[in-house]
Amino acid sequence: MQPDKEPVKWNGTSDITWYNENASAFNLDTPEELAGLSELVNKGNTFEGKTIYLSESINLSDFEWNPIGSNGTPFKGTFDGGNNAIIGFSNGKTGVFDDGGNRYFSAFFTAVDGGTVKNITFGDYDVNIDEEVPEDRANQRMISVAVGNLMNGGTVENVIVKEGSVISPVRVSGIVARTSGGTKDNPNRIIGCENYADVSTEITGSNTYGTSGGIVSTTAGKSFTTIQNVKNSGSITGVDAGGIVGDNQGTLEIIQAENLAGTIIRASLFGGGIIGDNYGGNLTIRRAENHGDIMSYGAGDYSMNHTFGEISIGGILGNSYNTGFSIYDSENYGTLSVLYNGGEGYSLKDDGDGPGRYASIGGIVGSFGDNPEVIIEDCYSEGEIFNDSVVINNAGYRKNRVSVGGIIGLGIADNIKVIDSVGADEYTYTGINEDSSTYIYGSIAGYLSTNETGKGIEVGFTSGSRNIERPFSIVLNSKGSDGNDTNTTLKLYGFNIGELIFGVNDNGSMTMDMKDVNIRNLKQSWVRDTGTYSLEGDVTIKDVGSIENLYIFADEFHSDTVTSWNISYSISPDITFKWSAGTLFDQSSTFVLDGTTITFNNKELISPQDKGISYKLSGHEEENRQEFIISGNYPLN
Repeated sequence: MQPDKEPVKWNGTSDITWYNENASAFNLDTPEELAGLSELVNKGNTFEGKTIYLSESINLSDFEWNPIGSNGTPFKGTFDGGNNAIIGFSNGKTGVFDDGGNRYFSAFFTAVDGGTVKNITFGDYDVNIDEEVPEDRANQRMISVAVGNLMNGGTVENVIVKEGSVISPVRVSGIVARTSGGTKDNPNRIIGCENYADVSTEITGSNTYGTSGGIVSTTAGKSFTTIQNVKNSGSITGVDAGGIVGDNQGTLEIIQAENLAGTIIRASLFGGGIIGDNYGGNLTIRRAENHGDIMSYGAGDYSMNHTFGEISIGGILGNSYNTGFSIYDSENYGTLSVLYNGGEGYSLKDDGDGPGRYASIGGIVGSFGDNPEVIIEDCYSEGEIFNDSVVINNAGYRKNRVSVGGIIGLGIADNIKVIDSVGADEYTYTGINEDSSTYIYGSIAGYLSTNETGKGIEVGFTSGSRNIERPFSIVLNSKGSDGNDTNTTLKLYGFNIGELIFGVNDNGSMTMDMKDVNIRNLKQSWVRDTGTYSLEGDVTIKDVGSIENLYIFADEFHSDTVTSWNISYSISPDITFKWSAGTLFDQSSTFVLDGTTITFNNKELISPQDKGISYKLSGHEEENRQEFIISGNYPLN
């Protein structure tokens, strides 16, 4: 659009005299000819193999626009806007189509099937739909400015949506409402697009599934989509909300994406600077940055039955469930906040016998659960993490907790790799109470665990040696589906640790491969919901540089009763010991070291102190716990 040239105003009519079925390229000079394109496509002409060039900027403000395409007659050609602008178009509530699955789309192009829309700017638009959604979601309203449904290898390139607001009760975005179809070799593509609109799924009545994204609202299951070199400058509000994508259910690759400073992502469930929720989708993110602020947004008292995390916010990704994801070379600089329900936040509470409410806050990822594999590499986060949520009932470790991490809030997967990634050295945590069992935090992760088929967790730095006081709040191996615990490998390298807390569940084992890692305080913890349990297991620690203090059963998180405990430790190359104990965490009994043996090089030590080892019992009356402490410097010479 030339700055000194006014857009041509539409007279409300349609002109199709320019069309010649034998031609492959067309130049449109007037709004009437553009309206003719809509008429032709909606009558069944898909323009497949043909190109439309727009040579003038168009003003459609005086009449209601009839969107281009429908489910039965999608646009399959190429529309090249010539870097012109379309302003003032309004779809109202009639410019929608049903895709056959009770999904109603509205946008300038409602359906693009394998076609291309490029080089166009939209401004002064009105595509809002603010009606309430029925309980059964029978009328899903998927709203965007540019394209409603991009499918089967379609492309949207160099499309800009200027300042304004876009509102829908279910799915909403600035550029594309939904992607579907496509293949690995021919994915849907969104390239070089920018959104400046504020995007919102208003939470009205029983609506608890609104998904908002600056560029894309949602990707369909089994779809393939690539998003590259995109920016969002609008504020995003929804149940699931992301600066770039609201939620992903297909195969999605995001390359070079930025959520800009000044934006606010408000999510009542999952919120992320780049993507809100990865639910059942395969996700890869490369070179993404978030500079906007992300906060929980409580509106109403409803419960979503996701397994992990009822509130999860992350600088890049809010939540992922049931499929793997990878994030590379990505950074967060925004503030992350979980707020009290009396303001714009959310109140955590216990639902009696239910799972309770969780909040997970991560500099890169808020939470993930039941994922086969997670890779986070060369990622960094700084800024403030702020918590002002209310915990009504602290009924146990697995209820009503706030998990906070510089990179990951809460993570559970088969295999987890976090390489060269950490929160800032001076990360500011506001409202995170280190003395409360409800708040767990670390500069890398709050909570990490393998799931029932899990094998390993790897965290390290490939160059130099980092000094990290508390990288994790807890690292745990999880109970398997057969009733036995997994055999988990925890691989750490390239840093010195002030405090490391880990847990081994009954009949489980953990092997810690910690080459050249020095630890001041290594604490073994018991992590369960409330109840009475017995515990057996094995812990192997290999190639550790040094351990100053080893705390056995130094539990900080709950008050379970453990009737018996029998666990073996092996610390190579120098020390092995086995400890059997009677009743623990039973306030009516006395803690004893029944049958305890400590061996050194497979030989029982009659006087451990002679080898530079000291051990003692210490009780913590206010915590109702006891711990066994071995002090020394391992390995011993």
